[in-house]
Amino acid sequence: MDSLKNIKEGITIEIKYLVFGFLCILMLSIFFAINIHFIGVTTDELGYLSFPAKICGWSEGGISGNFPYYGIGIGILWIPLFYFINDFIIIYRLIIILNGILLCISFLLSYVFLKKHFETNNYKKLFLIASVLILYPSNIYFMQDALAETLLYTLFWSLLFCINKILENDKWYYFIILGIILVYMLLVHLRTLVIVMATVLFLFIRTIKDKKKWYNLFLIFIFIGIGLILLEYAKQWHYNLFGTETAINSINTNLDIAGRIMDIFKKFLPFFKGLIGQLYYFFVAGNIAFFVGSIVCIYEGVKACICFHETKDGIKKRVYLFLGIVLLINIVAFATNKTTMVRTETIVYGRYMENIIGPILAIGLYWLSEQYKYNYRWKNLNYVFMFFVMFATPIILERMESAESNMFGTSSAVAMGGFFEFYIQNVDLSFSLLKVVIVTCGFLCALEIIISLFKYKKLKPYTYLCIMGMFMVYWIYLGIDPIAEQLSMKEENYQKYHEVEKVIEQYDQVDLYYLNDDEANEMNIPIKYLQLLLEHKNIIAIDSEDDVNGSALILVDPGTNISNNSIREIESTLVFDIYYKD
Repeated sequence: MDSLKNIKEGITIEIKYLVFGFLCILMLSIFFAINIHFIGVTTDELGYLSFPAKICGWSEGGISGNFPYYGIGIGILWIPLFYFINDFIIIYRLIIILNGILLCISFLLSYVFLKKHFETNNYKKLFLIASVLILYPSNIYFMQDALAETLLYTLFWSLLFCINKILENDKWYYFIILGIILVYMLLVHLRTLVIVMATVLFLFIRTIKDKKKWYNLFLIFIFIGIGLILLEYAKQWHYNLFGTETAINSINTNLDIAGRIMDIFKKFLPFFKGLIGQLYYFFVAGNIAFFVGSIVCIYEGVKACICFHETKDGIKKRVYLFLGIVLLINIVAFATNKTTMVRTETIVYGRYMENIIGPILAIGLYWLSEQYKYNYRWKNLNYVFMFFVMFATPIILERMESAESNMFGTSSAVAMGGFFEFYIQNVDLSFSLLKVVIVTCGFLCALEIIISLFKYKKLKPYTYLCIMGMFMVYWIYLGIDPIAEQLSMKEENYQKYHEVEKVIEQYDQVDLYYLNDDEANEMNIPIKYLQLLLEHKNIIAIDSEDDVNGSALILVDPGTNISNNSIREIESTLVFDIYYKD
């Protein structure tokens, strides 16, 4: 009894808060999981899901090729799900819950980071900031997809935690853990090569400035070398596994990334506009919290680099330097994606950077929560922020209007997705961007008004409650339409493919064929969606209706002409026309 009493007394209110936050995030993921039946927002999910499905013996038949390759890292986590469970919908729901658990880990890591970084015992404020961070639009959006974004977000928090440990205690085993994290990030997605480069640059500067031993840095180089070798082997294994390497797999390769770097010199003006677009997205998504966090990291990081002597807050300054380097290198690297306007959202494509901005937003939110100490700086930052948004909007409009496609891929720019339709046909782009400016700058003006109301000395320390409350509302507002669109598209996809599945179940004893006469449809996305839903029933791909042997069910794309008189149509659906051959 005494030991139980001691345990209860040892569970502090702080721990109770953290457990409560953990459970809330987990329950949110469970809520989304039970309301989702199918994939269908972005075809990238096929690229990630195909690997564990293939490894565990799920049927692909003749349609297994032409999958996009991004990395096998996250698929490794899903292999047990595909091995032990035969129902794809259950697997997909468990993936969403796993994403929820990853967000829970990010929540705990952000709390630890804030507590250690700002050395405060005000656990209620830190808990509130860590909780509000989770509501950042892309966090909730990608929690509901079978993509690598949530894992990469958690991995970056883990990377930062490891960097902190290295700065506190320069032990070799922390470098090994750091190396493992970097290698795994590369296996998840090659775009993290930018983070790896930034980390190496930071450790190089630190080794020189702090006169640390070089062997720990060499240890990191060894791990990165191993990681790049593993990456090439994994990629070739993936190509061999699916029997093909197509144009889609030229995206995000080493040569592709090197080509984008060369674009900086070949297409400097589009690259400069890409920089503007990259910042514009995060000025909308993170608002003043991103701006303030970025300024603090870069300004304090530069100071730390120039005056690198040990001080009481030396670790904090070095963390600023690390985040500043990561931020700047990522902004420059992914601005190169915008030299060619493929889709309307390309100029504001923020998805590749959103895994790194959690700590930057955390620093920005904490600084804002303490702004009553820096009131003279506040208004100047507001003016610079609003000037940039208004200055950049015409550039964004011009680039959107020059896009090759009229599609706005919400998953690539979640925070702005609610201002645009998925397909922009009769939508006035200038009016949509005007709404972006009004919401972004209007929020900042409202924030300043609210803060000014807390000018009395007794109220000032509680300003953070209003600031956090407003950011909570702002991020929910930005995310609610994209998430609603996401859920609607998945439900619509499920209804369409479930209709086909019901017909197939009536002819379960015969072979199932897919006839595709559209050479432009390289990836055959609809049939691959259906194959996942059918799980272990094999779909046989054919080039001609004459290749059908015996009684069979034949799926064709809508409008495909069937000339064989022995083949009759039995059902026409939104995704396939279904024929039967006796």
